[in-house]
Amino acid sequence: MLKVFTLSLLGLLLLASPSPAQTVEQRITNKWWTGNRNYPIGSTTSFSFTEVLFDGRYIWVGNFNGKSVSKIDPVYGTVIGTYATPGNVSGIIFDGENIWATNRFSGSITKIRASTGAILGTYAVGSGPQSFAFDGAWLYVTLCDANQVAKVNPSTGVVAAKFSSGGSNPYGITFDGVNLWVSNAGSSGLKKLNTAGTVVATVATPSVTVYSVFDGTYIWVTNQTANSVTKIVAATAAVIGSYPVGTRPGGIDSDGTYVYVANQTSNTVSVLRSSNGSLLKTIPVGAAPLDVASDGISLWTANNMTNAISRR
Repeated sequence: MLKVFTLSLLGLLLLASPSPAQTVEQRITNKWWTGNRNYPIGSTTSFSFTEVLFDGRYIWVGNFNGKSVSKIDPVYGTVIGTYATPGNVSGIIFDGENIWATNRFSGSITKIRASTGAILGTYAVGSGPQSFAFDGAWLYVTLCDANQVAKVNPSTGVVAAKFSSGGSNPYGITFDGVNLWVSNAGSSGLKKLNTAGTVVATVATPSVTVYSVFDGTYIWVTNQTANSVTKIVAATAAVIGSYPVGTRPGGIDSDGTYVYVANQTSNTVSVLRSSNGSLLKTIPVGAAPLDVASDGISLWTANNMTNAISRR
């Protein structure tokens, strides 16, 4: 994506001569302090945004009360389209061609063509579908009310298998290239499962876990009541450490260098260094951010208590 900027002579001088008080990393992460804007999705309806993702070109956001998914131009923040679903959307994922949405109270998932917004189908999966993982061949859906994970064929929407989540009220699920990681919000600890559904490891965490992300080497999981994130070696399930963030952390994203954490009750995003968990910045965003996604230039948050998403 080519972007052209017009800079004044003073601006060029400032770029050429950065403040010596800042490290290189601080100057890099400073981009998330600029361009603070909110982009409205709904006007009269409380959309209650739950999850946000970047598909490589567009930003997508799940609208819980709005029962829809919105597609956003990340350059201008304009809403390209909002596509209705049969239920309250709690999770979304991109499979390389399509956007999938969980319909939390309808026991189903909806398939949307990313390029056009066309609804391709809605498929029954089980009780309380919450979140997705995708391994390149199969979709995995946490069934929060059934304490299960459904394995779904993305071509047909057919459930091929269901297996125990290893705990109660499974919320987040992440694929690390080999195995699945399930955050059971009703019981402390994180479960590592193979794609056949066998529990291969249980990782103790400081509190109830909600969502997780894979940064290429490590699994990072949010500990909602401990106000921290835990870093885990994906290959061995060894815990590296836990690091403080804001209050009631939920959604989490990583670009391999940084980890971004949405803090629901402090209305902030924490930016941590992946290598050692150090806190680099705490960024104010909208009210009650449930999720965060990076598009490589900006951070986007799904604000649960407003009709706008934040770009930082």
